[in-house]
Amino acid sequence: MSSSPPNRGADQDAIDESISSLRINLDVINEAMRQPATSESVDVVSSLMLEVQQTKDQLQAEAERLVEGGQYGSTDKIFEAISEVSHVESEFGEWSKAVEVASRHPQPHHGDTAESPAVENA
Repeated sequence: MSSSPPNRGADQDAIDESISSLRINLDVINEAMRQPATSESVDVVSSLMLEVQQTKDQLQAEAERLVEGGQYGSTDKIFEAISEVSHVESEFGEWSKAVEVASRHPQPHHGDTAESPAVENA
């Protein structure tokens, strides 16, 4: 048991859990974007990005609440995580565009030598 006030500890635990979950999802997204895209991986990455964006919004709201309460130091981890999300959102946008272009102009598949993502039928 912790000696911190129950509500404060529970809030911090929820924030830590959200950040941990967020980072796991970001790792999965980053890894998936390094692989040749399949229709299944595009669906998974898109779904995870939606979840990441929702978590980011929740963390942003929590950071604003903490700042309003004068708890500025508690926001460092949140803003660091939000920054990581912004970086991945940018990469995701570029990846999505490349996948969309590749799906409209399929190239003959000659092994895994292509540098740009191509959508393969799963």
